Amino acid sequence: MRYTLTITLICVFALGLFAGWYLARDTSRPPPLNYEVSDTPSTFAHYIAHDMERVVELSEGNVDFIHRLIAQDKDNSDERTRRVTALVEAFSAAYGAQLRLHTSVIEVLHSAGQFESALTWIEAADLLASGIEENEMVDQLLDSVTESFASELVFLKRFEALDQLYEGITYAMPERARYFLKLGMLRIQMGNYDGAMVPLSQIQNVHGFVGVQARELIAQVETNNVQMNDDLEEVALSKTGNQFVIDAYLDRGREVRLLIDTGAAMTVIDDEVIQALGYNLNGKPRELFSTANDVIEAPVVTLDELSLGQATISAIAVGALPLEMPSGVDGLLGMNFLRHYDFRIDQNRSVLLVRPR
Repeated sequence: MRYTLTITLICVFALGLFAGWYLARDTSRPPPLNYEVSDTPSTFAHYIAHDMERVVELSEGNVDFIHRLIAQDKDNSDERTRRVTALVEAFSAAYGAQLRLHTSVIEVLHSAGQFESALTWIEAADLLASGIEENEMVDQLLDSVTESFASELVFLKRFEALDQLYEGITYAMPERARYFLKLGMLRIQMGNYDGAMVPLSQIQNVHGFVGVQARELIAQVETNNVQMNDDLEEVALSKTGNQFVIDAYLDRGREVRLLIDTGAAMTVIDDEVIQALGYNLNGKPRELFSTANDVIEAPVVTLDELSLGQATISAIAVGALPLEMPSGVDGLLGMNFLRHYDFRIDQNRSVLLVRPR
């Protein structure tokens, strides 16, 4: 009897201790880190309702809490980007900016195609990053967003906007020397040689690949010149479909047939033709080009010379692309050649009239 009574008293005492602990525990703390937001409907409801102050209050400064909440939001609409941005801004105001949450905002904006907003957040993330790993992470985000944005601009042929994009990055993050190089290459494509010298001269003494490329491009700009008599020249044209084709010469020897494309910023030549001239495409700087079906990245080569009759430009940059052109056509004659001349097409006589500016 005494033994049974003792056991009973021990059980009652243990139950009392458990009840006291359960009632006294702090129920205001956030769920453990392996929780799912779907298990806390009240928090998610505050989030959906844009009551971000309450969500931040519930987080008690726990970055994982906020990060997991963002991960649970599977909406693909613009409303999601507004929610995520508002939440991270509210959290930053209360507890200070966190690089991890900034990267979440950047990824959401990137996936939504809001590239300019994503770049603004990248600039802020760059100031928060410390150490090699964090700086590499920001670099990857910058390159990923910029590549997507640049592809869109090239596809739309908004080259002035692309110039502004690269120039803006050089102002905001001047330690990213590769964007000075991109800006210089773009301006050479556009035939803006004076403008190209500005970013290239700032990185010509940088060590490694970027500095080497900058010095090579500067040499190209300095040797670039336009040759032609002052007389108006007529160059015969032929037609392929609705497009005019002109005979040109590369490096004073190789004859090619090029479609005249005033919408192309840079002249492009089939890569097999370029390689047949003896140019090695490996290790050349690469740029984005808009083709009929897609935007692709391809090497840029500096030819010794490109001529149309007496109209000649030396040290001219051309894109080397695998082209799908009509039979017998080797590429496109773009504006980085034509902009040096006053020109017009006489369709009745099928000739190109050119005179140096």
